[in-house]
Amino acid sequence: MHACAQPLLVYNRSADKAASLAAAAAPGAAEAAPRLFDLAASCQIIHLMLSDDAACDAVVSELLCASAGAGGAAGGSGAGGQPMAAGGVLVNHSTVHPDCSRRAAVLAAAAGVEYLACPVFGRCARAAARRRQAPPRRKAWPCALAGARQGPRE
Repeated sequence: MHACAQPLLVYNRSADKAASLAAAAAPGAAEAAPRLFDLAASCQIIHLMLSDDAACDAVVSELLCASAGAGGAAGGSGAGGQPMAAGGVLVNHSTVHPDCSRRAAVLAAAAGVEYLACPVFGRCARAAARRRQAPPRRKAWPCALAGARQGPRE
């Protein structure tokens, strides 16, 4: 992560992982958010990269719905807060089942948030070697945008 015009706010369900990621960034480029709701309150665009459908369902639900109560739905992410504001964009890079993406798109549309399913495919070794892995018989893998448009972007 390189320094940019505005710092990157990172979150992980394991706080030590978020702190490590933020510490590995260029000075001033990133900081760790203590709770998922801190992202929802501070960011208009949120990128997700989650391990499986259950994690995706929990995090998306907590980001887009009313407070999940003490501890939060995403495993101790906080005692509640405001969901992501309407007009935001949620980009999901998680490789999950299409039904999981559909559930997320429905929640996003209900919240007035645009949802972009843009899963990452490939193996860690190929990524480390900077070798692209395209799905078979396709030159490009399209991303899908779901949700109601809230008017033109400024």
